[in-house]
Amino acid sequence: MAIAKGLENLRYAYGALGYIKFTPVPSTTFNDEKKLAFLEIDMDEGKRFYVSSIGIVGADPQVLNDLLLTKGEVHNVRLVNLFLRKHLPGADVNDPRIQQRSLDERNGTVALTFDFRSLTE
Repeated sequence: MAIAKGLENLRYAYGALGYIKFTPVPSTTFNDEKKLAFLEIDMDEGKRFYVSSIGIVGADPQVLNDLLLTKGEVHNVRLVNLFLRKHLPGADVNDPRIQQRSLDERNGTVALTFDFRSLTE
């Protein structure tokens, strides 16, 4: 459980730096004689993504002024989550009905769309 939480924290930290496709791959070895376990994590950070566009449906576009992320900046999952938690308290910020990301891997960009309709109907 602690290892899974640690891997999740790594994904979040790298996601705050624009590495949307960051993948940690854990490998465990054991020394039975000394009763020790060793954890090695191979980290594939992938490409850094920049925001190409930001859209919103089901809410006043002015709420995007609260998003501390703009077109052309490095994508930051922490800032996106803060924005969603402010405007949709209690909602699952990772719900694909709320937050859609369209990746352009070749150009290293991501188009963000926030859909508030399913939660306000």
